[in-house]
Parts: sequence; structure tokens; C-alpha cells
Amino acid sequence: MATTAPPATTPTTALVANHLFSATVHLGPHLGPIPLLGGGQRMVEPITGGNIAGPAFNAVIEGGFAAPIFVQQQPIPTVEHTPSTQSSTNGDGDASADADSDTPPESEPKNDGESTKQNHHLLAHIWPYGTASDGSAFFLEESGVGGPGGQNTRLNIQVGGRYKALQTMYVLAQPRVVDRERTM
Repeated sequence: MATTAPPATTPTTALVANHLFSATVHLGPHLGPIPLLGGGQRMVEPITGGNIAGPAFNAVIEGGFAAPIFVQQQPIPTVEHTPSTQSSTNGDGDASADADSDTPPESEPKNDGESTKQNHHLLAHIWPYGTASDGSAFFLEESGVGGPGGQNTRLNIQVGGRYKALQTMYVLAQPRVVDRERTM
């Protein structure tokens, strides 16, 4: 009777999450909402200042802007399909089905302000800039998705000086909005 060795396993690398920094961002009055043709609304908010503090990065935010897109959550529609028994042609020889429906057209979603605040997705887009604690300039690109409770975003950090290694990192963030009135 022959024995077989167990399959060789390759070692896996564990992902390690480290707290790099926390940021406080101050926003000015927003511009918008700007209705988007594909759906949703964009708000444009100037960044008027802020700070970044932590074990991996310290800086002063001097400006920038946030331009999130708010998309209203819609219930998934259910479609009842009843095969048509009648058909006709439209004069070009193309067949079309005659559909009769006793259901009224769907109404627009209710926008009472309060339900809008709780029933939307947020596509976060944030671009702050400023000066790092070593005097080098920095620019951040942050984008992601989430809801009223918070978002998951990715940061691209563009900075030189002693912080230049941050440019090589895959940085995830979870921004939280303190002022709920600013989230539509």
C-alpha cells in the first residue's frame, strides 16, 4: 500500500492594518446640488482647512475641495410579465406587442428631506492639499463609496520629504461626517 504526502501549502502573507493618521477637514458652504444626467446629485464643498496627525503623517490642510455624488437608493422593481396574445406591425414590418396595464405609472421617489438623508449612497471624492510637518507639499486623492453611516475609501497620498514612502502604500480610510446636515 502506497502512501501519498499531503499537498504542499504555500505560506500566506497576512494583511496587517496599521493606523497611519487621523484627519480633521473643515468645509465651507457647498455649491449645488448639481443634478447629474446619469442620476444623482453632486455637491461641491470647498475645504477651508484642517489638520492631519498620527504616527505616519502630520500635516496642515490648507485647501482643496470635496465633490461627493449622492445617489438615492431605489427599491429593486419587480416586473410581472404576462405574455401578450395580440400583435401588430408598425408599418415597417416590425412586430410589436400590444400591452395593456391596469397599473399606474410609477411615481417619483418621495423627497421629504429626512428620508433622503437616510436612503442614499455616497460616492466620496475628496482632494485636500497642504504642507507636511517637514515642510514638503502634499496632495491627497480620496475616493470611495458608502452610506450615511460611513464610507470606505482609498487614499492616494502624493508627498515628498520624509513622508515619500506613503506614495507606495495602499491606504484605506473610513471618513465619518460629524455634521449630518452637510450630508443632504
